[in-house]
Amino acid sequence: MLDNQKEVLDDLFKNTSPNASTDLEADEIILIADRSGSMFSIREDAEGGINTFIEEQRKTGNANLTFIEFDDEIDAVYEQTDIKNTSDYELIPRGGTALYDAIGVTLANADSIKTTGKKIVVIVTDGGENASNEWTKENVFERIESLKKAGWDFLFLAANQDGMATGMSLGMARGETLSFANTSIGTQSAYAAAVNYTSNLRGGMSKGDSMSALDMDIKAMGGLSKTGVDESDESESDESDETEVFIEK
Repeated sequence: MLDNQKEVLDDLFKNTSPNASTDLEADEIILIADRSGSMFSIREDAEGGINTFIEEQRKTGNANLTFIEFDDEIDAVYEQTDIKNTSDYELIPRGGTALYDAIGVTLANADSIKTTGKKIVVIVTDGGENASNEWTKENVFERIESLKKAGWDFLFLAANQDGMATGMSLGMARGETLSFANTSIGTQSAYAAAVNYTSNLRGGMSKGDSMSALDMDIKAMGGLSKTGVDESDESESDESDETEVFIEK
């Protein structure tokens, strides 16, 4: 990690950002998204999914967005910024996958956030860890466990792996994970499920009901599963115009 990036991220959440909402009950949303080189084949769908996720969360009430993108380096696109003041994002794939560092560095000071609103972390990756040098899987697990005990909610979305096994190894519950096919429809479905899950939590749905709704999305949407998607078995084609991805209204 470059020194200037490290300085910015080391200070993340130590003080309330001047760009944050003035609403003391605003929800806190943290999006940690993979931009590694392997994302190239799904770049447009991932970029569109991220922008749709942000757009839909603007409609669900006041919130601050912290958006971290990572490869073997970590950058803050938004640092605790009023979500109404965010704009479209452009994804540029590159580098490796420092998943543990991205999660650990982002969440290191998250318990300093003061809000009576919801606190939600969404993590998206399309590959396995291969570039972290500061945080280990065990460190990340402990950090996530601590935040969950303090009332934080998590969602882990992963391609090219068993998303449930990877997510649970990092501290997520089974119901907070999903796997998506590294295809156009799989990526679209993953972000649609993330929109629904996050909006359900923010709208007052219980954690249990939100996880049940996520399981229903996994069954209903193309390219999703709990433990990994065999792309050769998918009935849909990336070019198909017949497959629809539903975002709850």
